[in-house]
Amino acid sequence: MRSHLPLATLLALAACSAAPPSAPDVAPVASAAVALATEGELCPEAAYQPLQSERQNYSLAAEYYRNANADSAPETRRDAYCGAAVYLRWLVDKAPLYTGGEPDDRAFERLATVYEHFADEGDRRSRLDSALALRARGLRAFRASGAEPETWTRDLRESLFFITHADAYPDAPEREFAALRRAFDAQPDSLDDWYLRRLATASGEFIEAPEAHASFLEALAEPMDDSAYADYLRQLAVVIRTPVAATPSVSSLEPLLAAFARGDYDDCEPAADVRTLIGTASRLPEQVAEAGGEPDAVVDRLLDCVTTDIADPTQLYALFVRSWTRGDHEQAEAYYDRALTNAASGAERAEFAYARAVRGYGDAATFYRQATSYQATHAPSLFALARHRAESVGSPRGVRARAVYWCLADDFREIAAIGDSRVTSLARRAAEQYARSAPGREAYIFETDWKPGDTIRVTSGEVSCTTRVR
Repeated sequence: MRSHLPLATLLALAACSAAPPSAPDVAPVASAAVALATEGELCPEAAYQPLQSERQNYSLAAEYYRNANADSAPETRRDAYCGAAVYLRWLVDKAPLYTGGEPDDRAFERLATVYEHFADEGDRRSRLDSALALRARGLRAFRASGAEPETWTRDLRESLFFITHADAYPDAPEREFAALRRAFDAQPDSLDDWYLRRLATASGEFIEAPEAHASFLEALAEPMDDSAYADYLRQLAVVIRTPVAATPSVSSLEPLLAAFARGDYDDCEPAADVRTLIGTASRLPEQVAEAGGEPDAVVDRLLDCVTTDIADPTQLYALFVRSWTRGDHEQAEAYYDRALTNAASGAERAEFAYARAVRGYGDAATFYRQATSYQATHAPSLFALARHRAESVGSPRGVRARAVYWCLADDFREIAAIGDSRVTSLARRAAEQYARSAPGREAYIFETDWKPGDTIRVTSGEVSCTTRVR
């Protein structure tokens, strides 16, 4: 059973009150504050002095570090880190690989964690850089001893470092991806789904070749526990390998709409122009509107150019639009069902469902979901549904409630990664906005028992997810 320092001593050393283990002739000695490196006094109130032996300093460092990482009040954790810092500093300088057993670099790892913990209380970037440097120095020392440690867990920790401190490093996304990919390449079956999803999300930015990107997504899908998301990645790989169908530009539509306004298409010729206007007005009405036309008027007039014995899914969808706007919803639904049946692919069906949702012809959320059932990677529908979930959250208050913003940021980041130009920039901005609104380290460290990397369950409004503290 562990004994504690006398109460009077603890009171005198108020800032570092986590008790060290009982051991013969091992007792902290009050002294001047111990500074870490050159950043000034990290814990100026710390009144402990390193002892004489490796064993003594290691024992005290380990005890304080355990206390700091136990489920404890934020202030208790802070005090324990202050105590650990004194003995860890001595160890990395005097006995860098000492553990009392098999040598390793844990003293460097632990001191780096202390730097991270106190990063917000001083020169943040300098202390974070020092944490990275300590870990690199420890690894070099460990390898110099003849050991070759397993590095994939270190790579995971490095990725989490850049997730947690992304605001301090402009190249954090690239460094996070590089570290995660090294870990995945080394141990693909050992990464949990949260890390695999982050790899998938970032891969589109850092793997430029389409075939390499698609193959990487398929490799990520293999070890995933979430079979639905694994299927999503496989579908996304198919989309990446499939040439993108050309969409008429706004500038190319303008002369067609001018000709339409003059009545040039009243005789239904040329047929190619008529089909382009009908298809665009019914499926992408916003493009026609941006080009200065009225989508409903285009559909209403030009559909007279087609026969009633029609099988083309785009024309059937246009007939659905005309029937709906005229108020004949029963006939409209028949045309809509035929358009879905005759569509050439799930991607085309998804576009029909999405266009219907945008127009408000029925419950929008229902048809956004229908679109994603036909094509799991249909980014505009996913964006619309994510925005609806975000609105259901409202304006949460408090650190624990605002953790939902981590979930929302991840949602929009994944949507942006699909690469659909219709929503990519909007999804990126939304991800950045929610990431900024999520709890900062300075908030959750002092108000919760969370630590970076902890897995937490978040439920708010229509959002329910498992995420990581960062």
